[in-house]
Amino acid sequence: MVRILHVEDEESWRDVVKTTLGDHVVDSAADYDEALSLIRNNPPYALALIDLNLFADDDNMGGEVLDLLLTDYPATRRVVITGSPPRGAVRANVFERYGVDEIIIKGELTAPDLRRVVASALTSEPVVADPQIRIRRSELKHRLSTWVRSESAWLGERVQRAEEHYYAAAQVHPESRRRALDALEAAKSAREAFAQHAMRLEHLIDTVSSISDVDHILELVEAAEAQSPSLQTGTDEGA
Repeated sequence: MVRILHVEDEESWRDVVKTTLGDHVVDSAADYDEALSLIRNNPPYALALIDLNLFADDDNMGGEVLDLLLTDYPATRRVVITGSPPRGAVRANVFERYGVDEIIIKGELTAPDLRRVVASALTSEPVVADPQIRIRRSELKHRLSTWVRSESAWLGERVQRAEEHYYAAAQVHPESRRRALDALEAAKSAREAFAQHAMRLEHLIDTVSSISDVDHILELVEAAEAQSPSLQTGTDEGA
């Protein structure tokens, strides 16, 4: 159990983070002044989860908190949580200016994702010195996460359809029931295999230490995307 600072103006997100990270001590702040008070009046935090903008879309008050942590408490690991995905030069600036471990997007955030990012930040070595590696790694994580969510949703729907077909076939004929059961088991197996492969890719991304590592894993992600179950099934069904 470690102490985590979470700076976020939306109460609902403060509640989500505190609940999701219930095995840690999470101190929440709604604005810069509250964050400053917590930082100054407590021992250094192991990790800080910071929303960049606390009052308006571009106020960057969360950035002020990150500046303070970077200057006065460099041992505190830093992760940005934002509702607006920074891209290109903006993303690069966030990594270079604040020395953050990761940028995670609210609209894409799930409880397992948050726990995984926090665990990685707390257990891994300090952030890679080269900001270009951190930037490329973050972009790759975002690409993988977007694909995994889309593919997982498709596979979930495939399992649901197979279950519905199985229950309907069970009322018709034993042979129909057997074929439907085979299809259902195949759908479940495909979903599990995909989840395991995605986890392996996520782990590889978390362990990158060079640009060549990123390029290699990008090739693996591109190959996985090209062999997506949805694409393969679509090809098979069209044959």
